[in-house]
Amino acid sequence: MLALNIPSSLSIATAMDQAAWITDKLVPIIVQHGSFNNRNKGRTDIISCEVTPKKNEDHYMSNAFFINVLLKFEADSPERYYMMIKRPQEDPYIRQFLNTEVLFHNETLIYTQMIPLMEEFLKKRVSFSIQSIFPTCYYARSDSAPDEDVVVLGDLKPEGFRTTEMKVFLDYDHCVLALRALGRLHAVSYGMKNLEGSAFRTIISKLRVQTFANSSESDIDLFFKKTTLRAVKYFARGKGVDQTVVKKLKDKFSKCSELLVQLLTPKEPLTVMCHGDFCRNNMMFRYDECGKPCEVKFFDLQVVTYASPAIDVSFFAYLNMSSELREQHWDDLFKEYHTSVVNNLADILRCPVDDLMQNFSLKKFQKDFSDHAVYGFLHSSFFLPFIMTNAKKQVKWEEIFSGGLVEIADTSVELGGEEATVKLADILKDLVNRSAI
Repeated sequence: MLALNIPSSLSIATAMDQAAWITDKLVPIIVQHGSFNNRNKGRTDIISCEVTPKKNEDHYMSNAFFINVLLKFEADSPERYYMMIKRPQEDPYIRQFLNTEVLFHNETLIYTQMIPLMEEFLKKRVSFSIQSIFPTCYYARSDSAPDEDVVVLGDLKPEGFRTTEMKVFLDYDHCVLALRALGRLHAVSYGMKNLEGSAFRTIISKLRVQTFANSSESDIDLFFKKTTLRAVKYFARGKGVDQTVVKKLKDKFSKCSELLVQLLTPKEPLTVMCHGDFCRNNMMFRYDECGKPCEVKFFDLQVVTYASPAIDVSFFAYLNMSSELREQHWDDLFKEYHTSVVNNLADILRCPVDDLMQNFSLKKFQKDFSDHAVYGFLHSSFFLPFIMTNAKKQVKWEEIFSGGLVEIADTSVELGGEEATVKLADILKDLVNRSAI
């Protein structure tokens, strides 16, 4: 039995085709794969499958569907499973522009190889599970045919998780919860590098680098020159601003293709497996009876990279923290992140926290952040205006990606108005004050 709910954003023909593929082909494959621990339960029958396309208001790199599957195992009562399915965008141009083959390769690699390796690693050493950070992955496949790339995850909504109602900037409680969980993830990376280095690095070496539309270095340079200049101009008009600093900023942002390579180059010992897209829209929170967030899980692991932990921290700090929150609580939030890293790593390595301070002191993490924090600004320079606009009216991503990289920059600098310009200038001011430029 197939039940289908179709939102207006997806054509009926496309939705029916996708739903039929999920019901007739994908779900039987997942069952045969043994994803429901059904290998020793005898025959498994699919009683029903309901498919609901997800409205991708916050996501544009893939199409998502929710499915509700009722299975009957030979020796047991029927069981219901709730899952989310990610598929590549239908539009071939968008797929090429986003390089979705690379995205699905990376996400499949992390869910099918890295996370299981982490899970086995943690079982021997600590009480927490990697599933406290990520949803269950039932099935993932890539590198066969682009149209058949797929990732199937547990739907977190029936477990009480939901995306935050805040569409741009998060409050302190959400930020501290996210950063503590990020610290736990980064600690697992450090622990595995120390104790399972060969297996960990073998998987890391298989990650592929995403390139948007095979853009040239000159296009990347022009793109960021346009998006960063918006904040630089506003910053330059501030009282008491040293114009030599302004010139330094313009020079620095004139060759961002080289700057990004420098920022993403691994520098031991602090390099970790970064989420890579550590943003509000890639998190779901569970709330207590008072409405306070008490648990968070991360998803969308398509741009995982091996780099400085500041890649994740700066991306999150500048995209999802208001300038007021950073001004009032940044030191406390960063210490919460660092404490989570060293405490969890000490548990994993079964050593005192003091033994870690030679390589993992707060001062060294702060220095590493200053060295890499501009990464968060570069991405905020174009992404924050989109987020701020999308919070008020839905952005039509298919229209945005119809042009090239430079056209996207031209669109970005017009979005968000004066409010977005001020927010970007605040980030720039923060970097200058931290000597991160």
